Amino acid sequence: MSQDKKDFSSVMSYWAVKDVKQTTSSPKPPPPLNKSSSFNNKNNKTPTTLTPLQQATIEVNTNYSDSSILTTPSIQSQTSYQDSMILTQKEEPKETTKYQSNHDQIYNSTNSLASADNEPDESSAQRKTTSNGRPLSTISNSSGYSDVNSYGDVMAYALSSAGSSVSSYNSQQSQASYGGADSYQSNQSSSEFSSYNMPAYGSSSGNDVYFSSGSDSNNPGLSSYSQESNGIIEDDSRAIELLNVCGTSDFKEINSNWNDLFQRLLDLPESEEKYKKLSNMASDFVYCADTFGKIIISELHLPEESKTIKPLALGGVAGGLKFKCQDIIFKFVVDTELYPGLWMYGNNKRSDEFAQKSANHEIKGLNHFMDISEGLIRFPLMTIIDYRGYRLLAISSLPIGKDTIVYGSCDAGKTVHNSNPKIYAEMERISKILNLREHEVGLKQTKIYGPGDIEIHEGRDGRFYMIDFARCFPPEYPLTFKPKKNGSDKVGREIFYSMLRPELLRESEKPLSSDALSGWQTSPTADEDYNQDVIKITEKLHSEIIPHTIKIIETRIESSTVDSTTLQDFQIVDVHQAQGENPTDLGANEEQYFLNLNPNAFHTVEKDYSAKIYEIKKLINYLHSKGINLRYLGVVVRNLKNRLIKQIFMTEVVARVWKRIIRFKLRQIMDLTKRPSEEPYKRMISKVFLTILNTNRSENREFWSECQPGQFKYLALSIFPRCISDNDLSSTVDLRSIIDPRLLVVRITQMLNIRINTLAYSQFLSDPQYIITARDIEEVGSTIKYPTIIDFAAGSVLLYETKKIVCQTQNYVPKEISRWIDSAQNKLSNALSSMPLSFKLIWKLATTYLFRANVTNDFDEGVKLLNTGVVMINLASASQRNHPLLIGLLGMIHLKLGTYYLFYTKKYDLYQKELDLARDRLTEALSLDPNSINDYIVQSFPISFACGALSNTGKFNHTRKFHELLCMVFLLNSVPKESSLHIHLQQHFDRVIQIENLQVPLSLSRMMDSQIIHELLQKSTNMQHLVMTKQSLNSNICQSIVSFKNLTSFSMNQVHFSTPKPGTLPAGEGIQNLNQFFKLLLEQCQSLKHLKLFSRSIEHETLEGSYHLFNKLENLEILDTYLNDKTLEELAPHIGNLTHLSLSHSYDFTDNGVSQVIGGCLKLIHLNISYLSKLTDTTAKAIVKNLHQLQYLNLSRVKFSSEMMAEIVKAQPMIEKLYISDTSAGLPVVEALESHGAMHLTELSLRHTNPISNENYLEILSNMQPKLRVLELPRSDVDSLGLWNLFKRLPDLQEVKFPDHFHLPLFIEKFNDNNIREDYEQPLFAVRSLDLFQCTISISSLQHLMELMPNLESLSLSAVSLVDDNCYVIPFDETAMMSMSGLLFNLKELDLSNIAVQKRNIPCLIKAIPALNTLTLLNCKLTEQEKYDCGITYPHVQFY
Repeated sequence: MSQDKKDFSSVMSYWAVKDVKQTTSSPKPPPPLNKSSSFNNKNNKTPTTLTPLQQATIEVNTNYSDSSILTTPSIQSQTSYQDSMILTQKEEPKETTKYQSNHDQIYNSTNSLASADNEPDESSAQRKTTSNGRPLSTISNSSGYSDVNSYGDVMAYALSSAGSSVSSYNSQQSQASYGGADSYQSNQSSSEFSSYNMPAYGSSSGNDVYFSSGSDSNNPGLSSYSQESNGIIEDDSRAIELLNVCGTSDFKEINSNWNDLFQRLLDLPESEEKYKKLSNMASDFVYCADTFGKIIISELHLPEESKTIKPLALGGVAGGLKFKCQDIIFKFVVDTELYPGLWMYGNNKRSDEFAQKSANHEIKGLNHFMDISEGLIRFPLMTIIDYRGYRLLAISSLPIGKDTIVYGSCDAGKTVHNSNPKIYAEMERISKILNLREHEVGLKQTKIYGPGDIEIHEGRDGRFYMIDFARCFPPEYPLTFKPKKNGSDKVGREIFYSMLRPELLRESEKPLSSDALSGWQTSPTADEDYNQDVIKITEKLHSEIIPHTIKIIETRIESSTVDSTTLQDFQIVDVHQAQGENPTDLGANEEQYFLNLNPNAFHTVEKDYSAKIYEIKKLINYLHSKGINLRYLGVVVRNLKNRLIKQIFMTEVVARVWKRIIRFKLRQIMDLTKRPSEEPYKRMISKVFLTILNTNRSENREFWSECQPGQFKYLALSIFPRCISDNDLSSTVDLRSIIDPRLLVVRITQMLNIRINTLAYSQFLSDPQYIITARDIEEVGSTIKYPTIIDFAAGSVLLYETKKIVCQTQNYVPKEISRWIDSAQNKLSNALSSMPLSFKLIWKLATTYLFRANVTNDFDEGVKLLNTGVVMINLASASQRNHPLLIGLLGMIHLKLGTYYLFYTKKYDLYQKELDLARDRLTEALSLDPNSINDYIVQSFPISFACGALSNTGKFNHTRKFHELLCMVFLLNSVPKESSLHIHLQQHFDRVIQIENLQVPLSLSRMMDSQIIHELLQKSTNMQHLVMTKQSLNSNICQSIVSFKNLTSFSMNQVHFSTPKPGTLPAGEGIQNLNQFFKLLLEQCQSLKHLKLFSRSIEHETLEGSYHLFNKLENLEILDTYLNDKTLEELAPHIGNLTHLSLSHSYDFTDNGVSQVIGGCLKLIHLNISYLSKLTDTTAKAIVKNLHQLQYLNLSRVKFSSEMMAEIVKAQPMIEKLYISDTSAGLPVVEALESHGAMHLTELSLRHTNPISNENYLEILSNMQPKLRVLELPRSDVDSLGLWNLFKRLPDLQEVKFPDHFHLPLFIEKFNDNNIREDYEQPLFAVRSLDLFQCTISISSLQHLMELMPNLESLSLSAVSLVDDNCYVIPFDETAMMSMSGLLFNLKELDLSNIAVQKRNIPCLIKAIPALNTLTLLNCKLTEQEKYDCGITYPHVQFY
């Protein structure tokens, strides 16, 4: 027949397989298997003695006698290849018909189950989910949703408008997950989504999904899902009020069309709001699809009139039943009969399993095209639901029809469209990136990119939509790997489901045709060349890439050290330094990132196997990055030499074989029972576990040892060819002896989302003899696969929110922030495992490593994170690495690495190398895009003001930023002032408003002299808050400071002035001394309100002539100076505007000077005169006379009489914070507080005051019921019950110090005896700081007390006496510290002063308390040098 006279029946030849001759030399065929491993059933006999599980495994074609089973089919498959009637928006739907088929179409054959085929990629598109249906990213990509246990529960859950949640399966699956990733949390309800009238489209490929044009009124079963609930809650006004606090603004878009909302969110600019809404919406879509999908599958065998969700009346549509619910189209993924006797995937018999593999490629194709698309072409939301062995494809309805197609074919090649130039140009651009070629398709030999059956429609909303992605990537030439049958070169139907990975396409010298090896190609001249290109890359995969990859894995395993997770030792290469290198030469970076194996994970006995599973995940990701499909995992494992590592990865192979078997059996059980009861599935799974874990090796030995049809080795070789070595194929080898059976069970539960009872699973992990039974299995749930955009959006949201927290508060907790970043990295890493070439994912994930390095307190960890970021960037392709965002990110990483090397390791050569790299990269990035480094560099500049006192974490963060500022000064000095880098960085220096701790380490003082400090200050022209510590001032530095017009706060901490050498400054020029500096500071800095003087370089002469300039100050602090009474007398007339005054730690201030100052500061609300030992009651009388509005008063270590102390307190009704520790204060002070009620008192310190023998003070404090947050109790013999009653009256208490010599065990005993705890509150619940100085404690009493304080962060055990439970004194030695370490895990501050702590104890303490940032060790067995050394080793911990 001539080409121009082909009819449509001939067009079906496009779905045919072309006979292709292999012109290149193929690799040598594998050695033939011995007789026991033959695939020829004729020469093998079925074992005569079978266990129930063996019988269930091999009896896949049993004909059941139940007539009802034969008459009720599972799924109707299309049996006609003629053009079908497709509903359009104007057509009326036909009446739904009964679906019937022969019973033998329900099941696949044993050969279908055990054929050598694709093992579906367990990509990041497949996620574990919590039982409430939200996606959850974990190390196991095959696990899925957990839902309800019975059909009735499913129906009740779906029919309710707000179903109650089911507890998450955290006990086992989250324990075995990578990093304990968090669940998605959506602000949207999934109970109601409005329906839209969507037109239909269609094609005759077995992969496509058809969209109904009718409204949901044609689907009456949906009405129950959209009914509003009129429950009791509407009559309960109190409940309504409680619900109103949630608001309804977050749900305003809940009734929007899925697709329209999805597209509108994608159009939003990059922002937190975009990804937050996108993540919530996509999560809700997945949840709805899973919920309704399980109902559809559960009701598969019900009569149509009994189905909750009715099938769509699309007569003649290929591929299986279609449903529509809540604007989501559901389609059973089944094989399609193209014409009688020829099936789309199974050839001469139906194979739904191969069709399901093709559905995996739908997600993969969508991911890659969507990732590269620039917005012209749009994509639908899509999920795949696996439940009870069946697979549903769920897609959001699109506003397209059969008449809207502009590119590709929707009628199996009868008509091929390419009518829109913009779409053609966009497809050309995308295909060149993916290395796909243009080829001729269809009767008219239309030239297109991509497969012939791809479809792009111009939607009725004006957007262009792409669908049908299953064959986007070329097929693998199957005869290169599998043995030819009888020497035939005939290619089978596997070319429609065994595709090359997109990562492999970049290894091809020529672009490849998506339609290679198939009848879709219609070029009379070029088809054979295109086929040969695919054959060549397939041969390269098997002859070069896989063997090379195996060699690399073996090398990495052999070279791994005890702690191979350290990236510091890797030779990190900046790829921008190499000129003209081939992208494939960067394989070392892929190895460093994906193949950073940790041998400890293989040797260590784990409780939850999480480390081993993480290593499995890394190997799989590495194979993907090299373009190797998981169907060749067995080939890789077979060639591993390391016994322990081979055991782990062989376990993974066996787990994937069991996954296939179990899914087949799930489908078989459902078709047999025809009801959604959970029990049959639980029993089947329990038999699997028994078969795996039964310690009696004689049972099931034949099943695990023989290689006969129906036995496990035979099935394993069928699914993963060559996965078992020749020695292990012997019938004397039980396969269980070369795997880890318990790890196998864990992996099966993850892959299939089998939820085990928490207690049973814990016992399984701890007891090697325990076998999980049917009673332990709570549910066999569903699994979900979804596009990577969902994980990308979720990871982006977490990253945005973390950045917001860090920017809004300076006192964040690094460990908590790190957990958020870990979650973001988990989401992005899961997405990257499916798409290792994605620029967006590489860039976003590399950014997380920089960001986490910015918040860590451990410089060693910071170096590892930054090096990982470099490796991540090097994963990008050559063209991607030239993107300014990646170049700028790389420059900032080098700058930060240089800072670490300079300030923490003192490696000056590495510092200079990193600084040079940073300069080159940043200059290059700015030349391409002036805004390319803004998001990164802002994290290194202190551009926000920290209000209030900084925690040690905040101080460390400010110190880090200051160090980076100094490195940037060096960087600027190395480039011309007119360069783009100099100009851009100067703009950011102009935004610096705060330096909290300007201090140069002593070891770097020669390198960073005063000139560098001067240049730093000179560039920071908008400084508002400056704290200088242990710094030498000179004329230039002082001149820079006095030039700050916006300076509001200046502190000098132990600062001295370096007098210039004679002749260095001209006479009368510059600042010659501190006296001149203070005059200019107070004259020129008109905004200055706060001045702190803490330096013994400051004496009376320093301030002479400048006293009158103090009248602008509102806050003055003078601490440990050589100022005297004369200075105070001179100041007194000029400080009337002060509201805060602090005079402390001075031996030269007496009543004369202090009284005059107090008399001149009538506006004071904050007064601190602590540690002034020469003051008497004269000053006390001045306070009583002049100050009556004090809110803060600190009289610690002042020698006022008890009576005058009481008078002072009585005169301050507004007092909020009162510190009178180490004074003569006693009961009269407490009574003075009672006189005015102390209504505003929040902090009260009576530490080390005169002993109070009268316990009435506890009753007085209790009766006042102050809003105390801080309470430090005096020396006294208090009654435990009275103290408990006081604590009950202080629900807001956050810091508490117990009385000296207090007996904690008796206190806890009193709590238990008198039942102090009340139902509605818990004493001490809000306490964050606990001081037990000189108390008597036992480990058990401390444990009980800390249990009452779940928020405890700071603990002082200074000078405690330790007793056992019988109150016998025991030494506080290393044994006691180790016994106590478990209680200290959550602490951030710990005081072990006056305890025999030695230097060797420090590493154990740091390891036991990961969040620790302050460790006080006064009067211990550590020298000051040892403390200094510890500070260098652990820079994130402040040692005192």
